[in-house]
Amino acid sequence: MSTALSRAEGAARVRQESPITLIHAASVFPRGELWRTVSVKSLRRWIIGGKSGIRLESCRLRGELHTSVAAIGRFVEAIAARAV
Repeated sequence: MSTALSRAEGAARVRQESPITLIHAASVFPRGELWRTVSVKSLRRWIIGGKSGIRLESCRLRGELHTSVAAIGRFVEAIAARAV
């Protein structure tokens, strides 16, 4: 990711990518050395404050936070790139 998106741009992108609830996102989050079981609380924290300066893209639909599988992929790639 060469440029950071604003929250509004990230939200618009998530809306176009089939948004999923955070409960569903926690179940599809990839597992590995960097990631163990991911909780909804962790996802909210990464949406609001970020992890290592990178925020998980999200949008609010019907009063609930949603993200997308593609946004999770971008987030994981950006964190992994920062860890190297």
